[in-house]
Amino acid sequence: MDGLVFTCRIGELPQTTFQVSQFTLQEELSQLYRLTLKVVSSRDDIPLNEQLGDSASLTVTRNGVTERTINGLITGAEQGNTDGRRTFYIFTVRPKMWLMTLNQDSRIFHRRSVPEILTTLLKEHRIFFARDTLYKRHAEREYTTQKRESAYDFWCRLAAEEGIVFWFEEEQTLFCDCRLGMQADIDLTYNTHPETDETDTTAYEWSYGEYLCSNGTIQKDHNFLNPKYSLEHQRQSDDSGHNSVFESYGRFQWDEEGKPFTQLRLEQLRNYSKVGTAKTNCIRLRPGKIFTLQSHPIEAMNDRWQVISVTHYGQQPVASNDGGEGTTLTNEVAFIPGHQDWRPPYRYKPLADGDEVATVVGVGSEEIYVNEHGAIRIHFHWNRYDKADDLASCWVRVAQGWNGNGFGFMAIPRVGQEVIVSYLNGDIDRPIVTGCTYNGLNRPPLDLPREKTRTTFKTRTHRGEGFNELRFEDDKGSEEVFIHAQRDMNMQILWDNTTQIGNDQKTEVAHNRTAIIKNDDDEAVQGFQTLEVGQNQTVT
Repeated sequence: MDGLVFTCRIGELPQTTFQVSQFTLQEELSQLYRLTLKVVSSRDDIPLNEQLGDSASLTVTRNGVTERTINGLITGAEQGNTDGRRTFYIFTVRPKMWLMTLNQDSRIFHRRSVPEILTTLLKEHRIFFARDTLYKRHAEREYTTQKRESAYDFWCRLAAEEGIVFWFEEEQTLFCDCRLGMQADIDLTYNTHPETDETDTTAYEWSYGEYLCSNGTIQKDHNFLNPKYSLEHQRQSDDSGHNSVFESYGRFQWDEEGKPFTQLRLEQLRNYSKVGTAKTNCIRLRPGKIFTLQSHPIEAMNDRWQVISVTHYGQQPVASNDGGEGTTLTNEVAFIPGHQDWRPPYRYKPLADGDEVATVVGVGSEEIYVNEHGAIRIHFHWNRYDKADDLASCWVRVAQGWNGNGFGFMAIPRVGQEVIVSYLNGDIDRPIVTGCTYNGLNRPPLDLPREKTRTTFKTRTHRGEGFNELRFEDDKGSEEVFIHAQRDMNMQILWDNTTQIGNDQKTEVAHNRTAIIKNDDDEAVQGFQTLEVGQNQTVT
């Protein structure tokens, strides 16, 4: 068939069921496209619900040659006007990746790079993708949390953190981290009189502008392993000025991560410093494409340009018997210089909205599992994917009541204990244990409320049944300080030791008692003294 023709296929219905009256196709880098199809059918009884989730496609042909086919899923179906002979329908078509917006989950990815996580999510949702266009190094992350996010929001957040853009071609999803992964295979001719040009590669309106944007960024973080080191990186564009964006905490832990991250943040801030718009009739223009402009009277415009967004409009009046002009196809495209890397805008992590509880975990039957920093492993109660073992989390530091260099208080939560987890600066990837709680399984060491006047610090023998305890009784008339040592009790006093007892003292030694006095021994008894020796006594 000669000329410009639009055809569509809706689900399993015969292709002749519908004729395309008009369509709008909205596309943008790192966004889900939206195709709105207005079609006409001789049937007025097409069940709308049966079309939802089914496949659909729009094909654009010119002089019998297919220029482009857009494939996707039907996410919306409407029935419009009808005159008894012809009924209008409107179908909304989105990429299969759109299904990832319908769910919500919380999970943890361990020791995975961002591309590996992105690939995992696409595979889980059975989305066909191509991933051979990554040119930069993407470091492995020890701990990455998805928290009450849809799979799509989580996917986009991680991609934006590492400057990965995505777009759609035919029936596959493509993503890359550099413009080198895009195709540069379209030539456009500038012609303000499109009626004199019968090709599909005409740009008939053109504008280009440059805009004031933030021209620098300062990124600062903190690594507890090297607290005195200023973990700070800066990047500045070539422009003069001091319009920098400062961000602190939660982005990186090492210089090799901070340097590329800071560069990406600058590129994100400068996305729209140079941008142009055009109107063309080329359906092949889409995100992920680089085109070359020709025949513009200003030579600087005859260059390579990268498509960042485009909206296509198509009308086929013959389908709805509207008469008038023939089939038309136009679009409005936004572009940036072809040598520039466009980055998806940075997405901030969901902030932790409060503390939560978790259970301390470890290896096998080990009761105390800890590293050299006193950090432990925990299992969150919402974690459906990981077993309750030493791989359920990263090493989580434990806040202590007092600490310093080689001194302070240290009590390590043990496997099975319930702990309170907070988040440093609200960062869901940086948990910290700030306390412990009793529950229905782990009971307090006191008989409450009967022993409510007692304060105790009671430990438990490792792999045993014994305990050590320091206890205070504050019941009036029964005040007491109680110390229980399960085995040995050692005291080291480097100077004086003074003990004053207001009443009696009793000492009972079940075995031997040895006292070594390296100088004088003075003892004064103001009353009677009784000494009973059961066997021998030797005095020298």
